[in-house]
Amino acid sequence: MIFLLKTKFPSSIYYQPVSVLVFSIVVYLSGISFMGVGGVSTLMCQRQEMRSRIQESPNTCMLANTSFLAPNRQEIALVDLQQATLNRQLRNYQATYRVVLLTQREQIPLTSFSPSDRKTKVAMVDEINRFLQNPDQQKLQLELEDSRYSSVFGFLLIATGIGSRLFARQIINCLSTIRHEAQSDN
Repeated sequence: MIFLLKTKFPSSIYYQPVSVLVFSIVVYLSGISFMGVGGVSTLMCQRQEMRSRIQESPNTCMLANTSFLAPNRQEIALVDLQQATLNRQLRNYQATYRVVLLTQREQIPLTSFSPSDRKTKVAMVDEINRFLQNPDQQKLQLELEDSRYSSVFGFLLIATGIGSRLFARQIINCLSTIRHEAQSDN
């Protein structure tokens, strides 16, 4: 049984199955959530010279994630930060990589596991470790985009959701024509 939704437009009235409306909304919202999963992480570390012996200056790293679904900020003391490493994980016979900061207490992932560009992630690890080993370097700022695949997939889902809604009448007319031709042949 197909339930129909009556939709009024200024020029015409036509019917769409409710299932098309539900399908397009679910696919559209899934696309938005996929685009929100990824994000841009920014790692900004700064060393400051001690201006006086009484007041110590904060030597910190700020990790900010601008993900749509779960934005967060984390401050890490530079003395706690030991090194950056590249973690490797094998998934379905494909190696995936992520950049991780090692502190005295925990491992802090900068990126999620993804098969994207190992060389870029190795360069990030090297740049962070050079900063940690060189006390003369005052600043480090890295922008780590972690949304390449989720943004593309999310965009495709959004386009599918909108397209199914826009072209529902044409699809329904085509299917009903096929059905009528099949019934007339019998």
